[in-house]
Amino acid sequence: MQRRQRQFEQLYKSNYRQMYRLAYAFLADADDARDVVAQVFAQLWHSRTELKNVFVKPDEQHGAFPDVAMPGGRRTKSKQQENDAITSYLLTATRNQCYHILHARIQREELEQDLRHSTDAYTVDAERELIEELREIINDSLTPRDRQILSLHYDEGLSYKQTADALGISLAAVNKHITLSIAKLRKRLMIYN
Repeated sequence: MQRRQRQFEQLYKSNYRQMYRLAYAFLADADDARDVVAQVFAQLWHSRTELKNVFVKPDEQHGAFPDVAMPGGRRTKSKQQENDAITSYLLTATRNQCYHILHARIQREELEQDLRHSTDAYTVDAERELIEELREIINDSLTPRDRQILSLHYDEGLSYKQTADALGISLAAVNKHITLSIAKLRKRLMIYN
């Protein structure tokens, strides 16, 4: 167990930076990059069968790794080839984990966008309904003259004086129409709710 732990620590120390840089290049987020590297090493640690494949023991007789030509036609791997294979494995695992995170980000963004669209559609529909109901209340509660005065003042932004001048009525009449109209609408809305 201790030998395995030492091998693992050495593997970690010799590959962490390269794995982190790769993850950061994909994700553009330092925390996510660190998480990816930690996750790859955690998966490697918990997967004993993969560790056996990654930590190939040297051939006891020749002290070499399988897969490089040896005298007599026997093939072994050099230490450098073995290290390259391990690094390649770790970088591939890092890349795949980054793809997984990027895929999850895309799905989350699509879901958020769908929710925004559905919420926006709901809000627009609710606003239309409310505006329609308010128009009905205004039409039922107010005279055409009251509606006209309110429209000039609130919709078109005219002052009381400008509204009075536009309609050829006194300032006091505009004030009275607006005050009474608002009171009628408040009363109607209180009953409505």
